[in-house]
Amino acid sequence: MEKRGQVTIFIIIAVVVIAGIVAFLVMRNPSVQNVSFAGNPEGVKSFVQKCLEDNTNVSIYDIALSEGVYNKEIKLNSINLPYYFYEGVEYIPSKETIQNDISNLIDERTIKCINNFKNFRDAEITSGKLEIKTTISDENVLVQTEYPITIKSNGETIEMEKNFKDINIPIRLGTAYNGAKSITEGSLDLGEEAVCLSCVNTVANSSNFSFKIEYVENEGFIYTMTDKNTGEAILLFAGK
Repeated sequence: MEKRGQVTIFIIIAVVVIAGIVAFLVMRNPSVQNVSFAGNPEGVKSFVQKCLEDNTNVSIYDIALSEGVYNKEIKLNSINLPYYFYEGVEYIPSKETIQNDISNLIDERTIKCINNFKNFRDAEITSGKLEIKTTISDENVLVQTEYPITIKSNGETIEMEKNFKDINIPIRLGTAYNGAKSITEGSLDLGEEAVCLSCVNTVANSSNFSFKIEYVENEGFIYTMTDKNTGEAILLFAGK
């Protein structure tokens, strides 16, 4: 009974921690209000660029630390952490899936921030489809955006350049992902419910990551990867 109670407490704490991370990141993402067109089309573009920048960093970390909250199609444990391996089968999402999840979350939050340009009272502004492409590399995450915008004001129609400034976030998500994949493959090779410590040590030493590994009854192991260069948690996943 005591052990089961400890497991329940850990799960509750883990849920609170994840919720706290998400809440903190969302709270530091201010919306843009009371904007005037005033005959300046670049002001519209700057407004959209700010919405993109405000939402890119938070979305990358949200997906890396709690992807299961946003993607229910991957295999999850009871607290919405993705299983990268489970009972002898690999479930690690592809890098393309993670990139798409990041793009979709940035898209969703940016559209909400733009709010159909309702804050621009002195112009009629319409837009096409927001296209976001995310590329995860070893040392950074690159976000590229295309968004066609048309402005009508005082009888004039302006077609804005659809390409926006690239956003490059210095987070070693690609390195963390490759390390997690190596740990997944090594753990599956063991053929039992255990941590591949040699794999963890190899990744830690070669990539300068630290690991926190905790066992939860009926859930398996929860891995937290922290970048020792920055002290930031980069990736959270489960294995059983």
